[in-house]
Amino acid sequence: MMNYGLGMGSGLIVFLIFLIYLAILCLSIYVMISMISFFKTKSQNDRELLYKMDELVKLQTQQKETQQKEI
Repeated sequence: MMNYGLGMGSGLIVFLIFLIYLAILCLSIYVMISMISFFKTKSQNDRELLYKMDELVKLQTQQKETQQKEI
């Protein structure tokens, strides 16, 4: 019988390398999906914040105008 020297050990190493590669691929896909979700909600929150700030600026200008009219 011939002994090629590789045996089961090399098959196991190749399988472990494949599992590590698959885990890294799954992790990178998960991170991308999480980032997309985060930026989508961040964009919506930023829009709401800008709207509220705009309303505050309008209220401030109205208050200043009414104070100037009283003086």
